[in-house]
Amino acid sequence: MDSDGAVSTDYDVTEDSIGSDTNSITASRPSSSITASSVVDETLNRKKSRGHRRAHAREADQYLSQWKLREALSEAMEAVLLNKPGDPYRFLSERFSDISEGETRKQQQLQSPESLDEIVPDWLLSTEPPQAQVKKLGRKRSAPPEDLASVLSRSSSRCSLLSRSSRTKRLQPTEVPSLPSTDESLSKLVSTALALSSSIVNSADLINVIANELQTLLAADRCAMFIRNENSFLVSPDQDKTIRQGEGLTGKCAEKKALLIGNARSKLYSEQADAGTDSSAILCAPIICDDEVLAVVQLHKAKGKFSETEVLVCTTVLAFAGVSLRTAELYHSQRSLAMKCTFQMDIVSRLGGMDMKSWKEVVGGVSKAACEILSAEQCVLFTSDPASGELVALLESGTEERISELDGIPGKVFQSGEPINLPNARSDPSFDPGLDHKTGIATTSLLAMPVHHRDEVVAVAQVCNKADGCFTKEDEELLQFFSHFAGAALYNSKLYDALVQARTHTLNILDKHSTSNPAPEAQVEKHLVKLDARDVALLSSLEFNVHSYWHTTAEHDKLVGFALSIMQKLQVLTYLQATQRQVVGFLLAVQRRYAKLPCHCFAWAVDALQYLYVILNEMGADKMLECKDVVSVVMSVLLCDIGHMGLNNAYHGRMGSPLGWLGESVGCGSALELHHCQVGIEVLEETGILKGLEREGVAFMVKNIISNIMSSDMAQHQGVLERFKAVVASGYNKENLGHRLTLCNMLMKVVDLRCNTRPFTVARLCARSQKSELEYQGDLERSCGFTPIPAYDRHHKKYTLASYQLAEIDHVGRPLFEAFARSLPSAQPLLTALEANRRSWQAISPGQ
Repeated sequence: MDSDGAVSTDYDVTEDSIGSDTNSITASRPSSSITASSVVDETLNRKKSRGHRRAHAREADQYLSQWKLREALSEAMEAVLLNKPGDPYRFLSERFSDISEGETRKQQQLQSPESLDEIVPDWLLSTEPPQAQVKKLGRKRSAPPEDLASVLSRSSSRCSLLSRSSRTKRLQPTEVPSLPSTDESLSKLVSTALALSSSIVNSADLINVIANELQTLLAADRCAMFIRNENSFLVSPDQDKTIRQGEGLTGKCAEKKALLIGNARSKLYSEQADAGTDSSAILCAPIICDDEVLAVVQLHKAKGKFSETEVLVCTTVLAFAGVSLRTAELYHSQRSLAMKCTFQMDIVSRLGGMDMKSWKEVVGGVSKAACEILSAEQCVLFTSDPASGELVALLESGTEERISELDGIPGKVFQSGEPINLPNARSDPSFDPGLDHKTGIATTSLLAMPVHHRDEVVAVAQVCNKADGCFTKEDEELLQFFSHFAGAALYNSKLYDALVQARTHTLNILDKHSTSNPAPEAQVEKHLVKLDARDVALLSSLEFNVHSYWHTTAEHDKLVGFALSIMQKLQVLTYLQATQRQVVGFLLAVQRRYAKLPCHCFAWAVDALQYLYVILNEMGADKMLECKDVVSVVMSVLLCDIGHMGLNNAYHGRMGSPLGWLGESVGCGSALELHHCQVGIEVLEETGILKGLEREGVAFMVKNIISNIMSSDMAQHQGVLERFKAVVASGYNKENLGHRLTLCNMLMKVVDLRCNTRPFTVARLCARSQKSELEYQGDLERSCGFTPIPAYDRHHKKYTLASYQLAEIDHVGRPLFEAFARSLPSAQPLLTALEANRRSWQAISPGQ
């Protein structure tokens, strides 16, 4: 027994022993040295002539090789000598019986291809490293194996795509030969390992080295490799062939992570995957690293089979190949990461150097950068224009190209938010060649990428004609990464432009007739008339019906007189040190800034002022405030909706109007309220209504007006209510400025929701005015391709006027008026009227 534990013997069978005299062997050696060769020699010596002996020797040699009798006899003799059984004949009989059954089954399998199946050699399923397997296998020596040096010294220069073939051959663990530890064998393996390790920089070179080395070492006629991709498909390096996992011998090899040998008659054979009808044997071996199949090698032999030594050589080489492939993968991954970091810095530098004040410069800079990054001939940037529902491209000639958001390849990308990569753009039915005529560039390859900002597609970058062929997956990733920075640059440039123009543009939309000129003296004089007793009585009543004084009625001119009378009663003129003429001029300027809308018009503002007067003067809320607080809340109510265009904050944000951009830029959804503050302050300045106050008084007035107007936004409703409850719970203190400001904010909310605390006939008219304005907004949204919410949709049958009012009372009005009535008991009639109106709405709800 050798030092490594393998069984060894001094009696070897060689071809030189055939033809010698059996008796001479017996005489010259002890009885224990009788071998298979001596038995063969004795048989051959009995032939009549030397010629017959040679013929019979060849025939006997073929016979012995077919049944492996030399190996069997040699093993049997070694077993007898090692075990020294009491009855050697019986021992040999049982041993030969087992060998006979095994060999008979093998011969039957080779003659019956229909019964063959895939090969999964047990010794290849070991989780141990190849070196440990080789060492173990070396302890199981049987017959002298084919010399590894002769296998490793074979040469062949061909390496081509594999086909598929052959019938399977089942390999048993005991048949695996050992690797002779010769200097030449080790030299060849080391040479192969060095060839693999020196090709890590280029993955394509490494694949060719693996294929060439294996084809040479295994004397194969054809060799191919299939790389496993992210979808678990096996793909040839030139991408012209794809094999699914489990398909054919090749796919099954990847699935089972085991070496398979077969041919065209194997059950697992697939012409599509293995292509080996002309091959005598096909060997498929996985390249594994970290228990992951990286690739599969496919080797073909036109004649003959793969020997056991060749199989072991293949397994050993592929162990090196797996490490080399993984090393190459990591190398390229790190290199790609480094390039990506450099690329990111370049992008930030490019876009950061653009002048965000110029929209054209940003668009041109983004297009140019995209071309340079992808080595493309042209990039056309289609930006979204929500107002028209179109995509707008600024061409190099300075002209604009407009297409619908639904048309062409840019439209498809804009709608889906997914890129489109076309090697041949003209073959796609969505491609519009009209743009080529305008740019003078004939499009071949095309990559269209959505440009996002905050999960919204704001543009589409259409890049065409890559310099070295078609756009790759890597190009898509680069452009997608670039598009995030480009989206931010485009958005910021557009926002800057919008902010610069917001004031002028918005004022032009809201009030075409606005003017800073003071009202004519005759017009002021017209409103300096005393109200009759009936009108004065109405000012103190919740039954006041402003619709009798709407801008469509002849009584409309009385509204300025109503407002002047209320301001006089609340000591506003005294505090401001203003004359009646100055106040009338102020009121007329306010009136001009209100549009004639179904709801938010000047009449609506006077109605709010009259309601505030009832709460302050009739219910005693003015006792809880100082005079300057009363004046600030009066001015706030008059200016609360000034400049309103009949469209709320949700519309401006959804449609991307200048007001929407303004609100987003300051991080506030109350863009409309900001606009009301801006327009209101302009009216205060141009009329000089505050010029009688000291500097501190003006600052107090303006700050309170802004606070009150901002609190009127429904988005602030719950916050105002909770703060007011907290103040009441802690004990309201008139000396506390914060408490007074909270009460002013609460009064703004109460006035804003006043409609359902008036008589039901008035409440119903107010509700219709509000719904008419909301439906106007819904119509605009529908015309722009948006679906309005049910409350704004005039065609929605279930969401009726009554259902809308009931929802407002239950969820908004009742909690507000309950809290207000608890702090001001004299306001209890407001809550009582609210509940009465709820019952009225409930009564008409089914038929509304």
